[in-house]
Amino acid sequence: METEKLLFSGRVQGVGFRYSCKIFADEIGLTGTIHNDSNGNVTAIVQGSQNLINKFTSELPNKISPWARIAKVERTKILDNPVYHDFRII
Repeated sequence: METEKLLFSGRVQGVGFRYSCKIFADEIGLTGTIHNDSNGNVTAIVQGSQNLINKFTSELPNKISPWARIAKVERTKILDNPVYHDFRII
C-alpha cells in the first residue's frame, strides 16, 4: 500500500472539486482525506496501490465538476502515515 500527498492548484475551491474527488476515490477504492488550503489550493492524502493512485491522478481531470480546473498537481510520497479506512472530506 502506498500513500501520496497530492497538492492541486487551479480552480479547485468552491466548485465541487473535493466532492468529485471523493466520489472518484470511492469508486476506485482509494482511501485518505482531502481539504481546502488557505491559499486556494486543495491537498489530498491518498492511499492504495500505486496503480490506483496513478489512475486517480491521470483520470481525475475527466471526473471533476465542469466548473473546476486543475492547473497543476504536485505529488509527494509519504512513508510514515496512518492507515485510512475510507476517503473523507475534512
